[in-house]
Order: sequence, then structure tokens, then C-alpha cells
Amino acid sequence: MLQYALILLSIIFIMFPETAGSQTPYDSQLKIFESGYIEAIGRSEEGQTRMQALRAAEVLAQRNLVQALEGLTLNSSTTVKDGLLQNDEIRTTVNGFLRGAVKCGEHYYPERKSAEVCLRLQVRGRGSLYETILPLLKSDSTAPASQADYRPEPEATAPRAAGTADADGLIVDVRDMEFRPALANRIFNERGEVLFDPSKIVSSMLVERGCGGFTTDMQKARALLATWGCTAPAVVKPLKVTGLTDVQVSAADATAIFAGDQKAGYLGQARVVFVLK
Repeated sequence: MLQYALILLSIIFIMFPETAGSQTPYDSQLKIFESGYIEAIGRSEEGQTRMQALRAAEVLAQRNLVQALEGLTLNSSTTVKDGLLQNDEIRTTVNGFLRGAVKCGEHYYPERKSAEVCLRLQVRGRGSLYETILPLLKSDSTAPASQADYRPEPEATAPRAAGTADADGLIVDVRDMEFRPALANRIFNERGEVLFDPSKIVSSMLVERGCGGFTTDMQKARALLATWGCTAPAVVKPLKVTGLTDVQVSAADATAIFAGDQKAGYLGQARVVFVLK
């Protein structure tokens, strides 16, 4: 894990050089998930022709982009790089995805004879990382096989106000917890049964929205859900966070989430937003 920590620290200076002193690896990943893309800059050495400098800067940007991508958290125990090692077909597909990076800027400095090149990869949407690793996210490799799907107790009571059965979306308030955005954040009940993970999301929605959205503001969470057609989101505070990326909710909230989803189908549409501190 040390190598991934070092990679993430390098991303801070690559992606946000003007404010690197105030950034953290967590801030960097949150910005990636909020913006929906990974961006990296390569800077060549000085004393080169325009063509040489631009080519060298692009190669460095490609390397930095790969490091940023591989360092992204897949789930509570796996980075993208770890996950790719499990599947030769997906690894080959991701290599092709990396070759599709879009140039988002370039500049040659004649006084220094050096250059900068910016490259970008989309995390969500058509041709994105989510579309590329969709088979991985939909397989059992993102969660232990022992984790069963949630089923309500026969005697379960009606949902409480915080998670009304009339909800058409979900806000998970983790502002007072140590939580990290990931490509596959999950929601469990107290028995460890799965309420929400990539396998529960319609493939087209998983590509478009990932496992929901992330923000640090409750009003922004409601506004984001509104753009997804959600007018009455439920709000839940988990009992705890496990592995930094997965949340555990109470039995009452699990019942409420399940009942609301049965009526509105919001989990399958990834109408879920995590509000972080």
C-alpha cells in the first residue's frame, strides 16, 4: 500500500500545483469523482526543440495519468491496479482506454525551451473508465462471495421518516465519519447483507453515474439528485463506515431503503449521493 500512497502524493503536485501545499490524497480523489475525469500534466526538461519538448511532456503526462488511474480506489480493499491484475481481458481493455486519453492543453516555452502537456481521461460516460471496467464491477470480484443480498425481516416495521417509503433517492450523510469515495462504494445492513453495490445498478446508469455522487454540502447533494429526477430523497446516517468506503446502516434504515427502492427503483438508477466532511 505504501507505493499507492506515494503515487497519490505525486498526483497532488501533478494535478493541483498551485495549491499543492493544502491538498491531501483524499482531496485529490474526491475532486476526480466530483469532476468525472482524471487530469495529469507532464513537464519536459529545458533545452529542447519544440517537437522534442512536446513529445517528452506528453510521455510524462501519460505516465502520470496511468499512476493516477491505478491509484484510484476500487473498493475497500482494492485499488484499480490490484483489480486489473485479476483479469487479463480487462487489463488489455484498460490499456486501450489509456491510449484514448484526450489532450486538454499544451504549451511550449521558447525562453526555457521546455513544454507542458495536459491529458485527460473520463471516469464516467461513454468511453469512460466505468464503461471499460464494467465487467469487473458487475462480477463478484468487487465483494466477497459470502455477502448475501439484503432481504427484510418478515416482521419488519414500516419505514421511519428519515427513510420514507415514498423516497425516490438517497442521501448518505457521512460528514462525521472517515469515509472515502471509490469506484464501488457499498451499503450494508447490520448483518452484512448488501443493499447497494455496483451489481444492483443498471449497467447504463453505472456507466453514466458510477455508484452515485459525492459532495461535501447537503444542498449540493439535493441539487445533484434533482438533476437525476429525484424530488424527495431519504437521508440516512450510517451506524459506521468499514474499510473507509462501505457504510453500515441500522435495521430500520435498511428496511426503509429497501421499501423505498421497491417503489421507486432509485438504487438501480444510482440515485445515491454521499455527503462527506
